[in-house]
Amino acid sequence: MGITQSMLAMLETGDRRGSDATKMAIANYYGVSVEHIFFGSNITKRDKEDK
Repeated sequence: MGITQSMLAMLETGDRRGSDATKMAIANYYGVSVEHIFFGSNITKRDKEDK
């Protein structure tokens, strides 16, 4: 995918948001849409902190 394991972990936990290109690379790797991965019903830690 072109990203480190630690970057992927930070994206998963919401500690980093990632660029659009990174999001597209991850979605393509898993064969799903960007929306499915990043805009699903899961609320990340960062989302909670922003409220």
